[in-house]
Amino acid sequence: TDAVSYYATFDNYMVGTIQGTYLRDALNLDTREDPIYMEFFGGSPDDNNARYFFGGAWDVIEPYIESGKVIVPSGQTAFEQVATQAWSSANAQSRMDNLIAANYSAGQRLDAVLCSNDSTALGVTNSLIGAGFEADNFPIITGQDCDIANTKNIIAGYQSMSIFKDTRTLASQ
Repeated sequence: TDAVSYYATFDNYMVGTIQGTYLRDALNLDTREDPIYMEFFGGSPDDNNARYFFGGAWDVIEPYIESGKVIVPSGQTAFEQVATQAWSSANAQSRMDNLIAANYSAGQRLDAVLCSNDSTALGVTNSLIGAGFEADNFPIITGQDCDIANTKNIIAGYQSMSIFKDTRTLASQ
């Protein structure tokens, strides 16, 4: 009937929660003694979904920042500071280049980068490779969408995970 309209979507907050939980578990945040060093890359500030992705991950990781187990050397933790206009790989790469120059150029450790999607993860990965990081010392990087380039990066050891949201399953629901 044309009398009813539907909007179907994924639970975007839960997508972020899954990313945050992955980082928590992969970094053993509940049991580790020493701090880990992390940076954040959110989605486009003009996309309402980006705040849900970031919020879900933030709610998992923020208690570890408060306790000192997670340190964010850039100090950039607010969505407005970490948002990536247009979800652009180039914008993410440029920001990561700046973060490396300001916070990691003397060989400081970087353990993880929360990237809200695969486009931002690709830019971050390109920046890290350009700065000399290699697969054996690469930070944990999250993503979503399972883009082909990112899936190849997972296989190569440059990205740790991605969330596949199958729109065919969504449509059938």
